[in-house]
Amino acid sequence: MLDLSGAQLEPHRALHFFHERLNVHIKCSTAGAILLVNQTTRSSNPRELGNVIRASHPAWNTPPIHEMDLLINKQLYGAVGVFAIVSLFSALDDFIDGVEADISRHTSYGNTVTTYDASKVPDEEDKVHKLYVRYGWSTKAIARLLPALKYFRHIRNCIAHRSSRCSKALAELSVSDEVTKAMKPLLDRTTKSHPTFSYEDEILVEPTLAIACSDVLRKICGDCNRQYISTIGHDSFLRIVMHNLLFKDKIVRTAAGKTPEAVLNFALSDRYRVPVTDRLEPAGELKRIGVWKEFFRQFKVVYS
Repeated sequence: MLDLSGAQLEPHRALHFFHERLNVHIKCSTAGAILLVNQTTRSSNPRELGNVIRASHPAWNTPPIHEMDLLINKQLYGAVGVFAIVSLFSALDDFIDGVEADISRHTSYGNTVTTYDASKVPDEEDKVHKLYVRYGWSTKAIARLLPALKYFRHIRNCIAHRSSRCSKALAELSVSDEVTKAMKPLLDRTTKSHPTFSYEDEILVEPTLAIACSDVLRKICGDCNRQYISTIGHDSFLRIVMHNLLFKDKIVRTAAGKTPEAVLNFALSDRYRVPVTDRLEPAGELKRIGVWKEFFRQFKVVYS
């Protein structure tokens, strides 16, 4: 039987690459904002910002502002983190939707999944917590991260729904002992402490704080990935891989298209983190669960 101890499916793969791309985006955008401030404030021409804007796009020949000031400087710097936080929780929602879709596909194969009433979880609890409750998964491995997740979710909600103004809930949460304890190890060597807010404060998200948020979500989703793959099991995992490779509306194509065995083996080892030590084993597993002929027929259709 294939080793799925380090395996992933599409939801976790997408989240992982989003995390990597966002890390690059945050650092490049922050560097760009700092360089713009440096260029416009050190220039002998006090209207240098207007010149830069005008040169940036042919339609922007009448700049709305010509000189850099402290407010614009602050907004440029903070906008990077604000964008990142909102984007991260959208990516988290996509991840959860993907997990639910894979579990639903597992049940469509005739399997059953024990579920619990997640509606009993308080409304303010995060979607991640509700997902764990619904399937009875242990939160032990992520318990230390949950206060930080709640803190970041409140920041996201204030950005998205309160025009970046702090809510009473975030104000109270940001100074709580549980958040202080959870955030301290996450900001080690980058920031002395997490930002605390007073009610109606404008929320400024430091780039390093956004990267910390991304790391928290990545770690939580890694544990969730492990638990839901354990829930669907070995056979459904292989069926879902087969579906992704050959039967989705937008199939996953691989660089190995000469034989169905090569397509399957390459996808398992390269995309889904399943070591293939015997090149005949994956095909043998599909034969065991009775889907190899279907896989073979569809391969000829897709790769003909």
